[in-house]
Amino acid sequence: MDPPPAILDNAQLTTAVLNTNNQLGQLSAILQSTQDQLRIASNESASADPNNSGPSPYPFNSHRPHLSAKLPPPLLFDGRKPERLGSWLFRMSQYLVMSGYNVNTLEAITFAAICLQGTLATWWENACRQTSSSYAGFPHWAAFCTALFTYLCPPDARPRAMEKMRELQQGRDPVHVFVAKFLALLVDIPDWSEHTKVTEFKAKANPDLAVSFALMTPQPTTLEEHIRLLTVFEQQQKEQRLQQKNYLKQANSRSHNSYNHRDYSST
Repeated sequence: MDPPPAILDNAQLTTAVLNTNNQLGQLSAILQSTQDQLRIASNESASADPNNSGPSPYPFNSHRPHLSAKLPPPLLFDGRKPERLGSWLFRMSQYLVMSGYNVNTLEAITFAAICLQGTLATWWENACRQTSSSYAGFPHWAAFCTALFTYLCPPDARPRAMEKMRELQQGRDPVHVFVAKFLALLVDIPDWSEHTKVTEFKAKANPDLAVSFALMTPQPTTLEEHIRLLTVFEQQQKEQRLQQKNYLKQANSRSHNSYNHRDYSST
């Protein structure tokens, strides 16, 4: 039969409690260290780029930030307006970050590719088939962005756009048609400054309309302002022509009535 347990006095009981608390503290530190190591290992396994700047603050399969507002659906992009590619990539990267993902992970690149439509969706499908991978072999976000820019804006696009730009003139084209042609060529000439864009736009616009820019005070400075004003000038010109046409029509009608009245009086 086991002897009865010894009865501890207050000093011994206090010492036993302190020792137990110390042991619990050591176990808690070991547990925290183990969790940190698992978190680091999860970041390293989720990242496809070994030269990544650092682990994601919100790696996959881990706690993500709580958002008070629900995010809108992801943005779709079909590539029909290549000039918007840079803006779409930036907003998509922001969407991924706010959703708790690291853009340099393969899952984030694949998620962005799912939002491609039209010819870009076909391009992504072909890239995946050629590389036999679900992420088309892109090791990080920058490679994915570069491939998209190269596909939509090939290296020889700028010389061809410059040649067409030299030949472009508004002529008899309505303003909206001329503007569409001008902006389409600008997509492949991304290094033009705002001043160069404005200068070329004014030089190629219809002289009857562009002369109105010189009368503006203050002078417009951006391409957007010039496009808006050229549209206004065209509408004003149409209204003036319509007024002149109506005036001549009324004048001819009065002249005809006066001639008939004289003939009637002479008889």
